[in-house]
Amino acid sequence: NAANTSIKKEYVIPQRGVIFDRNGKILVGNQPSFEISFTAALMKPDFDTIGFCKLVNITKASFIKAITGLKKEKYYSKLTPVTFIKNISREEIARIQEIIFKYPAFSIVSRPQRQYEVSTSGNLLGFTNQVNDLYIKRDSIYYLPGDIAGMSGIEKSYEKELRGKKGINYIQKDIRLRNVGPYKEGTLDIPVVTGKDLTLTNNYDLQKLAEEMMVNKFGAVVAIDPKTGEILTLATGPDIDPNLFVGPEKTRNLYKLQTDTLYNRLPTFDRATQAAYPPGSTFKLLTAL
Repeated sequence: NAANTSIKKEYVIPQRGVIFDRNGKILVGNQPSFEISFTAALMKPDFDTIGFCKLVNITKASFIKAITGLKKEKYYSKLTPVTFIKNISREEIARIQEIIFKYPAFSIVSRPQRQYEVSTSGNLLGFTNQVNDLYIKRDSIYYLPGDIAGMSGIEKSYEKELRGKKGINYIQKDIRLRNVGPYKEGTLDIPVVTGKDLTLTNNYDLQKLAEEMMVNKFGAVVAIDPKTGEILTLATGPDIDPNLFVGPEKTRNLYKLQTDTLYNRLPTFDRATQAAYPPGSTFKLLTAL
């Protein structure tokens, strides 16, 4: 019990692997994302709620609702930092970090976030999002609340390769949970391992051409190299701009995409891999021969 109280694990989140097309073009990279975490054990009795709410631009009612919600979470602990506000811009962080030291229960956390270098192929590439209880239950050895994982497309299919391995720093704390220094001079720390880069067989120039052909159409274009079986193009229409999967509006954008059923659009339905279409007449092969 003494060790659990005085020695804390600080996880170092690895950068996800970069995704390239077959010609070395970067499709998906990384950029820093900022959030504010909350540690209940560090909350002082004289906490200035109004001042903090003004600092982060929220109402007192929203603050109380958020804190109450966090305390009801399954994995909530007074000693463990939990995410309070997500997806904060660089400009906001620059303003907040000058004053947040007045509120020791809250701290700024930097997490890697996906950066899309293309404006198409949203269904092919997929997106990442925070894991839920079911995801954590499936792999509780690696994932913790607030962690990011691939939820669709390439990001989901190659999650274990792209995610890397977390680093762990063991930190000694005093009775007020202030850092004293590394435990045993850091000899027990585990270094972080960056995720593996991934090179697809996809040719993005062909992919983009196929998606331009599918504008205002419903369907799919799949091109395969018959010599190797490599998939050169996996396009679906309508397509999604993957840049909708990042930023402060991410949750709202995902909801809009998943509920867009007007004229049977269903943009998140990947017609290249999920739809069933009747094959062309096999007798045409004989005619061609």
